[in-house]
Amino acid sequence: MDIRTIQAFLLAAEHENFRVVAEKLYVTQPAISTKIKLLEKELGDKLFIKEGRNVVLTEFGRFFYEEAKSILT
Repeated sequence: MDIRTIQAFLLAAEHENFRVVAEKLYVTQPAISTKIKLLEKELGDKLFIKEGRNVVLTEFGRFFYEEAKSILT
């Protein structure tokens, strides 16, 4: 887990859309999806549930969101 992955996760949680995050970070949407999948694998749990074109945090995702914010501060 690195700072860029945590930043991507936080932005995804706030915007609920990987495409928007990709635009803000100047990367492709598949790159964001891959980062999130690798983070989920590393943490051993799902962070998001896909709802149409958007994503919403799981219960574990909400917990990790608070932890990730404190990591960056």
